[in-house]
Amino acid sequence: MSQTVREFAARIHDLVASGDGERARSLLVEAVARRDALALCRVAGLLLIQYGHYSEPALIPGLEAVAAVAPQDTDVLRALATALWVRDQRAAERVEALDAARRLVAANPEDSGALHLLGMIALTKRQFLEAYLAFSTGMTATPPLPLDASRRLAGFLLRGIRRLSFPVDGLTYEFGLAVHTPQAMESSVAHCAGQLTEMEELRYLKTVLGRAPVIAEVGVLLGNHSAFFLKNLSPRTLHLFEADVSCLEEIRENARANNAGGADIHLHHAFIGDPDGEPVEIGGTRLPQSALSSLVAERVDFLKVDTDGGEMGFLAGAEGLIQTSRPFVMMETDTVTDRPVRAWFAARGYEERHRIDHGHYFNTFFAPAGWVPPTA
Repeated sequence: MSQTVREFAARIHDLVASGDGERARSLLVEAVARRDALALCRVAGLLLIQYGHYSEPALIPGLEAVAAVAPQDTDVLRALATALWVRDQRAAERVEALDAARRLVAANPEDSGALHLLGMIALTKRQFLEAYLAFSTGMTATPPLPLDASRRLAGFLLRGIRRLSFPVDGLTYEFGLAVHTPQAMESSVAHCAGQLTEMEELRYLKTVLGRAPVIAEVGVLLGNHSAFFLKNLSPRTLHLFEADVSCLEEIRENARANNAGGADIHLHHAFIGDPDGEPVEIGGTRLPQSALSSLVAERVDFLKVDTDGGEMGFLAGAEGLIQTSRPFVMMETDTVTDRPVRAWFAARGYEERHRIDHGHYFNTFFAPAGWVPPTA
């Protein structure tokens, strides 16, 4: 790598570390489009993947240009397979990501990480046997990976098993197995391991909140967190908001299966954001942006938010509810939205109570000054 490229990568890391993720992303997008400087294009593409910016329009063409002249570059093949996977996640018939992952494995058959990626992509493409074999091989490759849960998921789906139950901290959870997106697949892998996703966050909530009579969750996916809330926070009412129509039936069934306390559950198919913003397309369905403040009339005790980069638009439409209810908040941010979200809450009298760093995303817990857990 030339000194220029090294300096560029160092500058990007410094910008992200200082909280200026927006500037870092802008520079990366410019660099990955540089076909006349493939070394710069390469490092920009890899950094875009590292920081979770999978959907930038210039990313895939840039990685493909590098792969064309360096077909054995496993880092580029891995990034390309990941970007194609995210782009085509809802089109099982599109096999470009699967082909890129196969090329990655062919370039280094002993790479357990490559086999893991191939298996995950194969799962979402409904190639359950190929996934099972990839995970099995990855468990004995170099270094061997603990892929038992991934292989178990592939095996269940091969046999037509679509639901499972398992205990966590003395409570039994039941979930459907879904692989229609990478996020759904990763959640199902965790469930096949007998675990809930983001367990550190969930246990913290149980310790700090104790209970929350009215909960609003924005960005539900399969209902992993919802199930925990139902079993551990004793909600009277649970408002669930999910924009992906393909997740709604899974959420409905998983909430029903884990609602032994009889909470009143309201499932909303909506994109929660800035009502003045343009409509968005999620999972092939075009939705207007709806303000949370206009959809929840009652006081909310706890608000959980996961909007995949749409945090500032969400806050624009939720400010009325947040200012009126003053709920305890768990909010996911990425390297671009993290600093503005934290500043937004600080400007409205909120304090950061806890923070969990997952590398390319963060979960931060906010409470209004003087907050005490709900008692009724």
